[in-house]
Amino acid sequence: MQQQLARNGSLRARHEAVSRPSVYFFGFGGGDDDVYDEEYTVVKLQVGLFGDVRKWQKDLERLSELFDTDDEESLHFILQETVTKLLRNMEYCAYGQTAGKVFDNLEDCERKFNQVSLEERTKFKEETYSNVDGRRRTRSMEISPSDVGMDAWLCATLVVAVEGKLKLPKVSSLADMRKALTGLGSVTPDSLLAFELLWTPQAEGDSYSKDELLADFPTLALL
Repeated sequence: MQQQLARNGSLRARHEAVSRPSVYFFGFGGGDDDVYDEEYTVVKLQVGLFGDVRKWQKDLERLSELFDTDDEESLHFILQETVTKLLRNMEYCAYGQTAGKVFDNLEDCERKFNQVSLEERTKFKEETYSNVDGRRRTRSMEISPSDVGMDAWLCATLVVAVEGKLKLPKVSSLADMRKALTGLGSVTPDSLLAFELLWTPQAEGDSYSKDELLADFPTLALL
């Protein structure tokens, strides 16, 4: 599932999915001593969630259905609502990770945003829901009874591009994850260039086991 915004002809919406060294935070590589006159940041936050996976799926779908993803204020609202929901349900957040990179030009920022989005979407079993510029697509997927059980997990990924520098803490505890989410929540509508919200599994009745979650997302840290 994806949400994203195009602004000033850059960071274009899509259905599917070099330059001077960038500032290194962690996870995306680079060096950490460069300072640019103009800065753009791409960050990724992932969280492994357990519990009522179907409710998580419905809530995330609800967010995507209510708002026009081609509108800057609406997209910012979706980001805020997603962050708020996670902050209110920290007891269900068991794994997580963050990564970020700063660029000195918008083209490289867009390239990285697209790269991260594609990398994450290739981990999906099957993408059954998407919303790009208000064009919604839903596809059913058959789930066998063996796919459902008490060991139910979901991975949610937030990919954000902003104008300026945004540094999220590396997460190894719930306190770190709360700080990272709060940092994302501080992004203003004027600075938000793009936002993509992904979750997997998407299909009703489908979920990860913990082993499957960690197999598909081996870099997640225990919180």
